[in-house]
Amino acid sequence: MAYLLSFFLALECWATEVRWGLDPGILMAVVSHESSGRQRLITQERGGCSAGAAQVYVPGCTRKQVMRLLDLRTNLDAGAKVLSRSRDKCKRNPKLKACRRCVWAFYNAGSGSWCRNVERKWKELLPEWPGGDV
Repeated sequence: MAYLLSFFLALECWATEVRWGLDPGILMAVVSHESSGRQRLITQERGGCSAGAAQVYVPGCTRKQVMRLLDLRTNLDAGAKVLSRSRDKCKRNPKLKACRRCVWAFYNAGSGSWCRNVERKWKELLPEWPGGDV
C-alpha cells in the first residue's frame, strides 16, 4: 500500500511539474523534505500553519484554507506556484540574496540550509539529472 501511495504521489508531482514548467524532480524533492510525503500533515508556525504534502503556508491557519490545501492536487499546485514564482523572480533579478543560495529559496524564506537539503534530496531522487537551475 505504501509503495503504491508513493508511486501515486510521485506521479502527481511529475504531472504538476510538467503543468508548471518546473525541472523534473524538484517538487518531489520539496515534498520529500517538507513532509516526507505525508499528504495530511499540518504543522503550526508563527502566524499560521503549513498544510499538506508540500507544506504550503497558510496565514492565520483558517480551517477552510487548511482543508482545501489537504487536497493533494490543490496542495501540489500551490507548492508548484511558489516554486515557479521563485524561479521567475530569480531569473529577473539573480543578484537577490536568496537567489544566490538557490532559485527555489523563496519557498522557505531564503534559507540556505533548506536549499542544501532540498538539492540533496533532489539528487537522491534523480541522480542522473544535471540539476537544472540549482
